[in-house]
Amino acid sequence: MQVFKAFFQITKREITTCLVNLGVFVALAIMIMSSNANTAEDTAFQESNIPIAVIDRDQTTESKAVQDYLSSTYHTVAVNDSKDDLQDALFFRDITYLVILPEGFSKALYSENASLADTVKIPDSYTSIYTDIDLEQFFSSLKLYTNSGYSITEALDSIDQVTKASETTVTLQLKENATETHSNTYYYFRLLPYPLLALVISCISLLLLNFNKTDIKRRSLCSSLSLHSRNAQLSLASLALSLLFFVITMGIGYILTGGTIFESSIWIYYMINGLIMTFNSLCIAYLIGISISSPEQISMIGNIVSLGLCFLGGIFVPLSMISSKVQYFARILPTYWYTKINQTLGGYTILPSSMRKDIFGQYMIQLLTGLCIFCVALLISKQKSQRA
Repeated sequence: MQVFKAFFQITKREITTCLVNLGVFVALAIMIMSSNANTAEDTAFQESNIPIAVIDRDQTTESKAVQDYLSSTYHTVAVNDSKDDLQDALFFRDITYLVILPEGFSKALYSENASLADTVKIPDSYTSIYTDIDLEQFFSSLKLYTNSGYSITEALDSIDQVTKASETTVTLQLKENATETHSNTYYYFRLLPYPLLALVISCISLLLLNFNKTDIKRRSLCSSLSLHSRNAQLSLASLALSLLFFVITMGIGYILTGGTIFESSIWIYYMINGLIMTFNSLCIAYLIGISISSPEQISMIGNIVSLGLCFLGGIFVPLSMISSKVQYFARILPTYWYTKINQTLGGYTILPSSMRKDIFGQYMIQLLTGLCIFCVALLISKQKSQRA
């Protein structure tokens, strides 16, 4: 087992790189896990009011009545009627919508063509679209009532009665064994591919590069050690080191989650997903290690590959924020299917039997992706051996 022992002796030289990657991962994990309750992607549905500001520049009985009505209907925020203050409130998202009742508002109520109010909204905000529709209906109804002879008080009362009569109560019910919020286990495993890719690629690719140097390879071929035994020991050492990295990350996860990482009833599915990701990381590292001939290039390409897979696969950026075209391309990446599985597991406390078939199907896709990468690496290795 000379090659096996030499593999781990050389590994000691790369301990600094491993510690740096682990440190970055731990920092990311702590930040995301500590703020998981505030992430827009993973919070459960909550009813919310849109913050708006109503500025009354008419100061008449009618405008004050409308301002009071809007204040009782919406979540209104008090803002000074100055250009700077209003712009700051919109910029810092203190409000998302601004309604200005201009001078002459009371006269415009009884005029058929005059505009009632001026509005300012945050560009490209979907909440502003809903508010636009709601307020447009409100002012149209208000004008209709006042032009029909209703007083401002009668018009507002009629609008309020119609609104209450058309309200519908909606109850959201979760699927069986589903959960509204994600656990720390979900957030930890969501980030797991990054340290696995970074550690395995940065260490194993460099180690394989050292063993595949022409002089060392020729020297080993001249020895009594057969090529089959050499490759078998390298493969076994690479697999052992990859599993060691996986065990280390699980230990870190146990500490960061306060020991709850193994308390979930579906923790085994998370573990299988992580082990398959470890296998894929090893295949990628093997491909890089035999394709690149410079340690500097391996470091650069390793960072690009690990970060690229994490961004495109939904590890750092939620899949919901990635365009459909990018997601279509990302289907060929193992991190994409890892994230899909993790999202599914994060929505349940107990995995229903109907979901297990989908989960295992996505496991197989990940494994096939890794095998394809490994086959490409073997093809490149064979071509290089023939040239040597």
